[in-house]
Amino acid sequence: MVQKIHLITLIGLAHLFLFFSPAQSKSYRIERVAILAQVNLDGSMLIQETRTYRFKGRFKWADYRLPIKGFAAIEDFSLRDDDTAYRPGQSKEPGTYQIQKSRDEFYVKWFYRASNETRTFVLSYRVTDLLRVYPDVAELYYMFIGADWDRKTTEVSVTVKLPEGAERDEIHAWAHGPLQGNVFIKDANTVQLDVSNLPRHRYWEGRILFPSRLVSNLSMTRNIPQLSLITEEETRWAKEANEARIRARQELAARNERWLRWSIIFAVLSIAGLFFWMRIFKQYGKAYPTTVRAKFYSDIPTDLPPALISYFVNHRSVSGGALLATIFDLARRGILTIEEKKTLKKSFFGKKEKTEYILQLDRNALKTKSGMVQPFEKEVLDFLFEKLGAGENRISMEEIAKSRGKTIKWFSKWRKSISVLAKEQGFFDVESRRKMLQGLIPALVLILFGAIAIFLAGPGAITPFVAGLILLIITLATHRIARPYADQYAQWQALRRYLRKYKFVEADRSSLVDNLAPYLIYGMVLGLTSKRIKELVGLVPGEQQANIFPWYLYHGSAAGDHFGPAFGEAISSMVSVGSSSFSSATGTGGGASAGAGAGAGGSGGGAG
Repeated sequence: MVQKIHLITLIGLAHLFLFFSPAQSKSYRIERVAILAQVNLDGSMLIQETRTYRFKGRFKWADYRLPIKGFAAIEDFSLRDDDTAYRPGQSKEPGTYQIQKSRDEFYVKWFYRASNETRTFVLSYRVTDLLRVYPDVAELYYMFIGADWDRKTTEVSVTVKLPEGAERDEIHAWAHGPLQGNVFIKDANTVQLDVSNLPRHRYWEGRILFPSRLVSNLSMTRNIPQLSLITEEETRWAKEANEARIRARQELAARNERWLRWSIIFAVLSIAGLFFWMRIFKQYGKAYPTTVRAKFYSDIPTDLPPALISYFVNHRSVSGGALLATIFDLARRGILTIEEKKTLKKSFFGKKEKTEYILQLDRNALKTKSGMVQPFEKEVLDFLFEKLGAGENRISMEEIAKSRGKTIKWFSKWRKSISVLAKEQGFFDVESRRKMLQGLIPALVLILFGAIAIFLAGPGAITPFVAGLILLIITLATHRIARPYADQYAQWQALRRYLRKYKFVEADRSSLVDNLAPYLIYGMVLGLTSKRIKELVGLVPGEQQANIFPWYLYHGSAAGDHFGPAFGEAISSMVSVGSSSFSSATGTGGGASAGAGAGAGGSGGGAG
């Protein structure tokens, strides 16, 4: 039942992480678009559009589409970036572009190479027959950014240059789009239209009037004065926009007020959930007091098998290191020997030394000491020498590593055997575990409320979600050691610190020699690194190696040099190879390692 609760909880947590995490590692954003538009006397407009992209990941193309609406045609297209003038072509090579024209649309796609960088592209072209001319004014009505872009644009700056010859007060200009945009008449022939954070699928357009006498060579679009009509229309739209701004400010104030109210509720809920959880933890999750006061401990607290100690000190975890420690323990007890064999192999570059580690079973010793071998240890021997070794008495680490599929399947069953045996030992407080699961209630309630709050009120309402997530993790990670084992657990942790902090060099050599083999074996489940193992075993006097490690055999061209630090190097290498082999084979990880929108134009596009 507890395992089912864990599984459901973790699946739910995974879905929440997926919901709130970005789904893609490749993305881009449009940081800036700067448009310089020159209105010409022939009714055309020359556009230079500078687009700045920020790429995350690898990209190789971008495109740009422009509806042919409100003008006659697009001419004189060119494209460049900071370094290259692009050329037309069908090769799709970097520095080329392809154009497709239809009656209704102009489309260009260009090719480049970009990876985790900012790139700027400049598109230049001319749109013809764009102006509408009336007796009193000429009208430029153009959508500089269309609604087909699927990315927001951080900054848009449009500068429109008009024909010279007008007074400043004869220029009229309006901007259509998001309400935060602005339009400025800078002088008699310059209009500026700027907007920040232009949302995706939102347009940005300008409507500019100037005296029609400046383009007197153009034909009349309509022989009716339009200044007062257009001004009236824009005044109406401006009034609607201002009313929309007022409504937006009122809605924001109301939303802030609601948010403040809900924030108090969320805070109270979080505190209440935390208080409820703390009561449960204080009574059922807090570790029992211990009489162990020493920070470091040099004795082996118990002679329990290393696989059980792995389950005990690593909070119910049985790793590939526990399996390797079990093999070493069987070797220490005379049932196995571990052989390091060095051979010279010929290669194209000459001779190369290869090191192989071989496990050898002494079946006579196994028969004699069968009463000392626990069932889970017998499972290890049967798997290695009967199933993988096909009844032989020898098997190499390399062979074990290659049998990954079989080993993973077997290891899962073996880990369950350790778990059953460990539960019989009573390492952990069962009542504590059952009661601590009640802590999942406030944690899940906070996560649920937090998720709803974020959806309704935005990221600012994340407090209860984070609080619930923290409580959930702590609840699932809490395994209170049973009272009879509190001192022993503290001793094992002190021994872990003793070995990791290199305190064994300060020990009396006679006591160190007595404990070297147990230190090595239990160190594997306490997380001792290969470096520490090398230093530890390297302290063995050369003349005592055979007495301390009689089960470790060495054969090779340099056997006579296999003493002291060299022996430590050999043992640590074997542990490293064994850990890597078993971690790989068992799958446990490890190893060393607003407006009308009626203007002409309206671009869109993307990147990939």
